Amino acid sequence: MISELWRPTMVRAKRILAMAIIGAMCESILSFAALGAPPACAPPYRLWITDLGMIPDPVYQGRPIQQWKVTLESGYSTDCLSALEVLEGDQSASTQVPYQITPGRAHYTLQADRRYQFRAQDVCFQVAVNVQNTRTLIAPLDPQKRFCARYRPQPPPGGWSLK
Repeated sequence: MISELWRPTMVRAKRILAMAIIGAMCESILSFAALGAPPACAPPYRLWITDLGMIPDPVYQGRPIQQWKVTLESGYSTDCLSALEVLEGDQSASTQVPYQITPGRAHYTLQADRRYQFRAQDVCFQVAVNVQNTRTLIAPLDPQKRFCARYRPQPPPGGWSLK
């Protein structure tokens, strides 16, 4: 009985803790730079998405995405630091993860946000870079490419796939 009364408070406390951790991770990018690590990736961003995948694929109805696999092409001549995030519109579908972005093509893994749920038959995703709390979308290397998951009813129970 008492635990039921504390549940809303605990949920708020967990959300506040999660926001504090994400904020600290973003601020750590600047701290790493002060310690001799590469500088933060600066605009104009020279990053392009070459591929986006999710694990599992397909994601069956009622089940969460576990991880995102992002492949980026970097036009920077040296390493730089940035936080990456997968978005559906303005809703986050991943945790925000700070990475050392390397020149050329590289793969990055992001944990999915467990609260994210598919809300439509066709859902398109974008990847954003976040430096100093400024979120900027990363364009696909191929301007015609879109990263959309489509709902497929077969085999039952049906699910979404980026393939």
